[in-house]
Amino acid sequence: MSIVSSKTLESVPAHGVLAVGRVAIGCALGLLIAGRIRHSVRQTTALALLATGLVVNLPAILSRLNEFINGPKSNRGIQKRLRSIRRDVDLPVEENDDRLY
Repeated sequence: MSIVSSKTLESVPAHGVLAVGRVAIGCALGLLIAGRIRHSVRQTTALALLATGLVVNLPAILSRLNEFINGPKSNRGIQKRLRSIRRDVDLPVEENDDRLY
């Protein structure tokens, strides 16, 4: 099952395939020119690319982690929804009660 974006009309799995293709092209080019670059320059470039990749992907990683911790199916998400329901019907809400009902 794929989700279609209204802006680009591309499915989510297609983005993954494109990303893998770009990575493969980048790795192939890197392997082709690796012998022509000095070892110290190659190491510095590799570390810079690794750091850049981590920084670029950090928002997505943090978003997934936040969804896992606070998402609607987590204990915190369930507690938040119960508090919201109780407030809507004017039931007393115990803020420090972390038990699941």
